[in-house]
Order: sequence, then structure tokens, then C-alpha cells
Amino acid sequence: MKAMKKGQGKIKISVVVCTANYSKLFKKTIASILKNNFRDFELIIVDQNKTDDVNNLIKKFYKNNKKIIYLKDNGTGLSRARNIGWKRAKGEIISYTDDDAYVDKNWLKNIWLTFKKDKKIGIVGGKIIPVYKNNINSNDFIPKEFEYILPSLDLGNKIKEYDGGALPPGVNYSIRNNFFEKLGGFDEFFGSNNKRKLQIFGEDSDMTIRVKKKEYKVIYNYKVIVYHPIKENRLDINFLKNRFFSEGYTDCLLFLKHNKVSLVRRFFLFINKFKELFILILNKNNFDEFSFIINTRRILGYIYGLFSVIFNII
Repeated sequence: MKAMKKGQGKIKISVVVCTANYSKLFKKTIASILKNNFRDFELIIVDQNKTDDVNNLIKKFYKNNKKIIYLKDNGTGLSRARNIGWKRAKGEIISYTDDDAYVDKNWLKNIWLTFKKDKKIGIVGGKIIPVYKNNINSNDFIPKEFEYILPSLDLGNKIKEYDGGALPPGVNYSIRNNFFEKLGGFDEFFGSNNKRKLQIFGEDSDMTIRVKKKEYKVIYNYKVIVYHPIKENRLDINFLKNRFFSEGYTDCLLFLKHNKVSLVRRFFLFINKFKELFILILNKNNFDEFSFIINTRRILGYIYGLFSVIFNII
């Protein structure tokens, strides 16, 4: 059995927030966590910014707050930063959110209470409520079925296991610390990285798949709430085209990682995806313009992923 990290278990929850493109909302992120109605936690900030803005912010507003641990990282990559935060964490539970989001005042309490119900619960997620500027109605632009990409998530007002292919996104993601010890942290091949021209996401999905394979539960609690302000560029069609292409690419790489797929089967999968694209084009009139564009980009991303793996150009 692996030895427990020094100090681990003295704190119930370690909150990890990673930042690489300093957000003007970051102060609100920190404040919302510190104002939670749950006091047995630490807040670990992993800073990959080239500037010293985050460090200065902490020194100015939070220099005497012993709950905050500031870590500077000169590397790049969200999954790398999340692993750095986990390795420093002393909490039984690791809870992640983003540097441009803010959390409900009972976020930590409800996370803790969910885990305490059942030792077979490995991961807990919850509602992600999008916050739009200028009274934008997203449904006028992006169909509800695609709103998860913003991200946005509402699976109703019941505590239950994630279903229908849904997985908890990293903006509202909590996991038992000892799972990281067993599974070796996030796979740093996945996760957004400023050095990449084509983004690969999915480090959170990859971890969730690994936890589920160990037959642990992944639970949605509607009371575990994070608010996520939506930048206006996320409602731009060009942003969404690129984002859904990356999603298809990521889905392909995740599938190939978690399934034994021979080279021959990869070629057949490659051909089948082209057939899927061809059928989609033939039935274009059955879709609204937005849905057609987004589904096309997602399939093309998947095809590119297969091409990349088959010809080893990743």
C-alpha cells in the first residue's frame, strides 16, 4: 500500500483552481470559495500565467489568509496544473473549478455530504449554470442539446448517477484524493494547452472513465452548483466550429485509449465515419443550419483523430 502523503487527511476538501490566461473574474472565483458555508478546506491556486497578476492579487487581497496556497508553475497545460495542485493537496476530497467561474455558498458542504453517503462514490459533479451578458438568450443561437459545450449542465433536481453519456466537466468536478494515488493523476496528454494549435480536451472525462472501470459511482448532485459566465466569443459560430472539431478529435482519442482497437478495425472505423459524414450531407435538409454545421465539424474532428493515430502524426 502506498504511504499517505504528509499531512493528508487533516483537511476534508482541497479546492484546486488553475489559471493560465488571467481572468478578470478570478477575484470573484476566489471570493466565492472563501465565502462557502463550510470551513474545513484549503484553496490551492496553480498559476501558469507569464505575468505576476495572480500573485499580486493574492498579496493585495488575501495575503493573511492561511487557507490559500499559491503555486507558480512555469510549464503549460491544464492537466499538468491540476496534477500539481493534487500533489500538494492534503484534503480527503479534491474539488476543481475554473478561474472564470464562481461557486454556490453551499458548494463545498454539498460536495462533502454527497461523498459521506457512500464509500463507493468516487466522483461528484453537479449543476453548471451559464451566466450570459447583455441579456443574451442562448437558445436563440445554440440549441439546448449543444449547450453543454459552453459549458452548461442541468440533469434535473435529483441526486443520481450520471446517465445518457453525460460526464461531469472539470469546472465542477470533485474526486477522492486516494483515487489519484491509485490511478496516477490526470493523463497529461489530454487537457487544454496553450502550446497546441489544435486543442485536445478530456482529461476529466478520461479520469471519470478510469474511475467507472473500477466500479465506483459517479454522482450528480443538483445542489452542487457552479456558475459559469459565458464569454461572448463562445456564441460565435467560428469558435463553436473549432470547439466541436476538437471535441470530435478528443472523443476519438479517448475511445482509442479505452478500447482495444486493432489497426484493421481503426481503418474500418475510419471508413464508417466517412459514411456517417456522407449520410449527414445527404440528409442535410433534415437539420437546421447550426446543427448541420456542428455535427459535421464533430465528425470531421473524429476522422482527423483516426487519421492522426493511424499515420502516427499526433
